Amino acid sequence: MSQTTTTPVEGTLTVFGHEDTRAELEVIPRSTGWRLARAGGFILGGLVAAPVVALLPPHAAWALGAAGTGVFFGLRKWSERYTLVSLEGPCPRCGAPIRITSPTRLRSSWNISCDACHHAATLDVPDAALPAAN
Repeated sequence: MSQTTTTPVEGTLTVFGHEDTRAELEVIPRSTGWRLARAGGFILGGLVAAPVVALLPPHAAWALGAAGTGVFFGLRKWSERYTLVSLEGPCPRCGAPIRITSPTRLRSSWNISCDACHHAATLDVPDAALPAAN
C-alpha cells in the first residue's frame, strides 16, 4: 500500500447529553518503516544540533534542549500509526459542520472544538474500522 493512499473511515462525534453523530474521516496508515525513518530523522537532527547550539552560553541548557526536542518529536512520529488527512461531520450539539483539512496525527480519543457553538466534541474511531498499519 502506498504511503499517500487515503482510506475512508467512519468515526463517532460525541457531546455529553446529546445524540452522537457520524463523522467521515480520511486516514493514511503508516508503516513501521515510515515511522522509524521519521522518528530517527528527528532524533538524529536533535543530536546533530546539540553540539552546535552548545557553543552558545549557557552551553549545557541549549544542548539538552536540542537533544530533548529531537527525542520529543521523534517519539511523536513513532506513535503516528495513522495520519488524519480530513474529517467531516455535524456537531452533536448544534449540527454545524465540523471540518479538519490539515493532516495531523490521529489520536484514539480526541477532543475537537466546534467553531459554531465552541463545545468540544470527542472523536472516537473504533480500532476495527481502521485499516491495518503495516
